Amino acid sequence: MRRIALVGLILAARSSSAQPAPAQAAAIDQVIAEALRERAFAGATVGVAAGGKIQFIRGYGMADIENRVPVTDSTVFRIGSTTKQFTAVAVLKLMEQGKLSLDDPLSKYRPEFPRAAEVTVRQLLNHTSGVMSYTHPKVASQIREAGRRDWTTDQLIAKIATLQPAYEFDPGTGWSYSNSGYILLGAIIEKASGMSYADYLRTAIFEPLGLVHTAVDELALIVPDRADGYETSKKASSGFRHADFIPMSAAGPAGAMRSTTADLLKWHLALFGGQVLQPATLAEMTTPARLKDGRLGSKGRLPPIWIPETTEYGFGLFLGQLDGRATTGHGGAIFGFNTWLETFRDQGVTIVVMTNTGYPSAEKTGPKVADAWFRTAAVP
Repeated sequence: MRRIALVGLILAARSSSAQPAPAQAAAIDQVIAEALRERAFAGATVGVAAGGKIQFIRGYGMADIENRVPVTDSTVFRIGSTTKQFTAVAVLKLMEQGKLSLDDPLSKYRPEFPRAAEVTVRQLLNHTSGVMSYTHPKVASQIREAGRRDWTTDQLIAKIATLQPAYEFDPGTGWSYSNSGYILLGAIIEKASGMSYADYLRTAIFEPLGLVHTAVDELALIVPDRADGYETSKKASSGFRHADFIPMSAAGPAGAMRSTTADLLKWHLALFGGQVLQPATLAEMTTPARLKDGRLGSKGRLPPIWIPETTEYGFGLFLGQLDGRATTGHGGAIFGFNTWLETFRDQGVTIVVMTNTGYPSAEKTGPKVADAWFRTAAVP
């Protein structure tokens, strides 16, 4: 009885700032209602942009279970590795300004890093550098303190440099998703721009595009409408527990940003609408990685279970297919939060699902939302 009442309260708490076709809204509501009944997440926002405009944004569930604060269409979530596409664009904008080259060796910026002369900026962007990810199970025990303390850029890179092994494979000979690579890219952005990573993204990307709720997150900041983060729990009567602590400096350019559904929709509309990068640069960003021998980089090497083996990787973006439709986007998971952001470029549709519950809550729900949207698109 209590569970039914909670679901009823959660559904009643939703809000909307846009009006989609009734059939599409109802289909999305049904997907989310089922997920809430299954306690897949505490709260979520769903957004859809189509035809160059935001068509639908709606909040569901609880942003703060203890204080009974509902999710609204302006709730702020951490976005985890969805951050990587912003980091990649920052690098590419610096390239367009002539401040760096994608073929620059890492040694130009961080000469102290092991084998830095063998690694290029391009390889860091598309995960072909071989640099061991500091979140990889093989080395996680060597850096346990990462999740319990703050780090400067120099401190985190120095710690990553001590990992054994330092590389999974020789640079350019394989593909493996590397959070370490994106930490190094953050350092390159700072060196090339003369600014902090956060300040460069704010002045070069967030402010020009009007992404007023998007920022590199800091735990100490008071952020209006910020959601609490949760993990599912079979032991708790609510079905959830508070997520474990993680300092944002430990995620850095690999996953430390916060945002809203509206901002992420505006971001993809601008990025794929040609307002952020030059056409040739955007084309390069969305070209699959290739190894030194010419083979496609990531095919069959993608560890997360939610990514099909047909998916490739560009710069900060996965390039795949869903139900026969080409997709370009990137999910993100960090303690207590999960984001699914995909643009179907052939259809001119972007879909966002953000949750305040850990992986894979949004990334399991996102494809169901996409199916609901496309399946009902022609229904009056």
